[in-house]
Amino acid sequence: MRSSLKLILAALLALAALLMPAKADEVDDYILDLKYGQPDDRVAAARALGDIGDLRAVDFYRIPRSSAAGMSI
Repeated sequence: MRSSLKLILAALLALAALLMPAKADEVDDYILDLKYGQPDDRVAAARALGDIGDLRAVDFYRIPRSSAAGMSI
């Protein structure tokens, strides 16, 4: 019983390790869209990052007002 539980736990951890880089890449892409994208892309990226809730994006929400001119979310 214990060995099967350990095996299941190991399989779940391995699966999580495989999925984590995909989420990190997605967040990095959205951050790049915030920095360099067109206004519509920036809005979409901001919404997606808000939905994901990754804290790495917080610094990119703190942009100077002059950089945010003309943008509406």
